Amino acid sequence: TILSVPFMNCGAKLPIYALLIAAFFSAYEGLMLFLLILISWTFALLSARMLRSTVLKGESTSFVLELPPYRLPSIRSLLIHMWERTWLYLRKAGTVILFASVVMWALMTFPTLPADQASSLTGNELAQARMSYSIAGRAGRAFESITKPLMGFDWKTDVALIGGFAAKEIVVSTLGTVYSMGEIDADDSSSLSQRLADEEGWNPVMAFALIMFTMLYIPCIATIAVIRRETRSWKWAGFAIVYTTTAAAIVATAAYQIGMLFQ
Repeated sequence: TILSVPFMNCGAKLPIYALLIAAFFSAYEGLMLFLLILISWTFALLSARMLRSTVLKGESTSFVLELPPYRLPSIRSLLIHMWERTWLYLRKAGTVILFASVVMWALMTFPTLPADQASSLTGNELAQARMSYSIAGRAGRAFESITKPLMGFDWKTDVALIGGFAAKEIVVSTLGTVYSMGEIDADDSSSLSQRLADEEGWNPVMAFALIMFTMLYIPCIATIAVIRRETRSWKWAGFAIVYTTTAAAIVATAAYQIGMLFQ
């Protein structure tokens, strides 16, 4: 269950879907979003079945769930439960999530653009140049040689996906930066949708491949932290990273290559 749940859609992925659906599937927005929900359910169920038959195979066990009698909760128990859950999140946010977020920020910021190159640039052009010069930007350019022919992703898209490891919402804001749109609100990305629709190299097939990759690839930092806590092992957390990203790459490649045959 822990390894299959990340394939399900969450609130963090919806801004990415909204961005790409508005740009390339505006005539079928509702139908497209419903289709993505069905696809995520399908992948989660197939993943559970495959893992049960391979990595976690063994005898079937019965499932027993004891349901306590319904009672009106007391104020004291409610406050205690609220405090326990709040403290658990604060402890997680102040350790693993904070550390990983700082690392992702550093990768997308350093090394800084040399002064002689930055002096001739302003505004969005400067932000794009800084992103390109950073470690994440260089990694995106390196990955482009693989992702471009297989899935149609350019280095800008790769940088956005790297940022998505911290939180999936970052994908939208990073795309806004690298495409010289400035800071983009994840809840209001209509201008970026139009920019992507007009951008050379972007098309519905590539957009659908990106949606598939975003749906399936590496869970965000918070999810990885929970996997580590629940399994009490970094091995399973690492396995989740490799497993989901591999599945995303295979599915996105298949979607792009098959789609381009009919483009």
